[in-house]
Amino acid sequence: MERTRGAVDRVSELIRELSETGKVIVDAAKQQAKQRLGGMVLAGSMDKVRIETTSVASQLDSFSRYLMGSVKGQFVSELLQDAVARGHKPSVVLEYTADSVSEFVIGDQLGALASVPEGVIVGGHPNIGDVVKRFAHKAMTFKAVDGLGNAHEFRVAGFDDWLDRFLAEVDDARLDDLRVNVFDRTREAAEALGMTFEDITGRKYEFRTGENGEVRAFLRDKPQTADAVARYNMGQTDILGLNSGAATGVSAQASPAHGGDVRRREMIKLAFQREITDERQVEGRVHRAGQIMPPRYSIPVTGFAPDDRIANLFNRANRSLTSSTSATRENRTNADHAVDILNPVGERAARMVLAKNPQIADMLDIDIEKGQDIARKLLGRSVMLPLAEQSAVLSEVDSMFRVISDKMTAEGTNPLRLQFYDWNAKVEHVEDLIPGDPGSRGIAAEPLRLNRVIYEEKVESLSAKTVIGNISDNARQREEPFENPHKAWTYDKAVVRGVADFDHHLFGSVMGRVAEGGRASVAFTSSEGGGDRTHARLPVGDGQDTEQAGTGRERGRVPGAERGACGTRSGRWAAALCAAVHGLQGIGGRQAQGGVAFIVRGLGAARNVGPFGAGPQAGQGAIAYRTGSADRA
Repeated sequence: MERTRGAVDRVSELIRELSETGKVIVDAAKQQAKQRLGGMVLAGSMDKVRIETTSVASQLDSFSRYLMGSVKGQFVSELLQDAVARGHKPSVVLEYTADSVSEFVIGDQLGALASVPEGVIVGGHPNIGDVVKRFAHKAMTFKAVDGLGNAHEFRVAGFDDWLDRFLAEVDDARLDDLRVNVFDRTREAAEALGMTFEDITGRKYEFRTGENGEVRAFLRDKPQTADAVARYNMGQTDILGLNSGAATGVSAQASPAHGGDVRRREMIKLAFQREITDERQVEGRVHRAGQIMPPRYSIPVTGFAPDDRIANLFNRANRSLTSSTSATRENRTNADHAVDILNPVGERAARMVLAKNPQIADMLDIDIEKGQDIARKLLGRSVMLPLAEQSAVLSEVDSMFRVISDKMTAEGTNPLRLQFYDWNAKVEHVEDLIPGDPGSRGIAAEPLRLNRVIYEEKVESLSAKTVIGNISDNARQREEPFENPHKAWTYDKAVVRGVADFDHHLFGSVMGRVAEGGRASVAFTSSEGGGDRTHARLPVGDGQDTEQAGTGRERGRVPGAERGACGTRSGRWAAALCAAVHGLQGIGGRQAQGGVAFIVRGLGAARNVGPFGAGPQAGQGAIAYRTGSADRA
């Protein structure tokens, strides 16, 4: 295992170098595209010509899956032996077929492969080094696509020396043992154990090692899926290989209805499928109706960051798939071994850890200040870190995640945990909407019932004085300054001897005051005389006479109204204001009890704000603040 860890560390260095150089190549590709394509690109007509380059970051998901498959494939022989020793019948699952890497290894001989039944000699089995080489070659090319979809591929000039040196470094890393043709490796392990193997993945190529050690590539003679599964069920084939391509229409469970070999099935999952639906389909090949016993699933775990990332992606999709039926994130099929950070809590944890380790963020090109999806980027790009640093970073993130999660759970704010509340409710049957048989085992035959949930809730009201006292006590405990609303608003000065002082700042919003040259003014509307009339803007508190549209009024008096009990005139809006000030029948149908109600915004229907907070708004109306209790009339 130490040799494997050393090889993975070397691969991480190569990917990191490829990523850093890849950014320079992309910039050079864009400049060379302008030189080659001339005015169309220079004029910004990218709708006519689109430049496509290959980013290393965009390839990291595929690379991580290849890398983890190659690592786990080294132990496929031990996994098969363990399954057989348990008396089980094994199958092996992988996500990819590695056909694209195989074609890269075969190279120019690919065209002649069909006419050479004995296969063609290649440099070796496809391995993770070939994956890195293929990525490097793809980074050296860019594609120009015009508006009609015609593509022209060009090679980026000026990087040939770097590419030769980089490919030589990959060869020197000696990565032959990290093979990505895992199904060929499984076949070899089965033959060494004296067992037979068939795979129904649909892959095109296979590689075999000759007696003299040379490796030959062949076109596969693909078996018929139904025939291969029948041989597996009857015991003629000992081990079956499959992926999402063989995930439908196959019954390989331990059932006498399908074959005589009814040993318990054991599925060795060397990789999760990209799509959760494919994963469920693959699992269902050996777990179906009619089986005499359920299967066993074996998932080898490396502990490497790329492995945790793939498991996180699986967990997130798995939870999403089951949440609609179970209403919970918890699922017994989740991969609990992985650091769970692809969620809001994990996002906070990853951001905090990277903020304390900015050198890691810089190395992985993660912007912790403005960047989004920090946790996803950390998991995806951590493959470029040495294994020791991967483990250290993920361990710190995991610890931070647990601290934040426990704190939020204690506060009742954890988004990853369901909050339960015992309503102590009773279910009362109302009526049967559709009649049926209550004892039926079929849902369609059961009655459709309308039920009502009844519960009792004790509600205790608090006076404004108690609320203000509680807030003051809490503020003192937090050692934060707190100003009592009574002192802040000084509403005792707004009403003197039962008469409202409209010059008081509390009525500024009601009176429509705006700043004009350093003094306040008020604008309002009267509906006297059967129609609305907009009156002029009046200076407030300046002691000058006021001229209005219509008839003149006395100094400082409210226009459009007759004198009323409040010392103002009795227009409709003034009466409502007066009533609210005196705690009588107020705007919006409220009645103040034991306190004074103030209108602090608008003149329409009020909305209930309680002692401090605003409740549902009934139109563009007033907000009533009450020092005592107030009830809706």
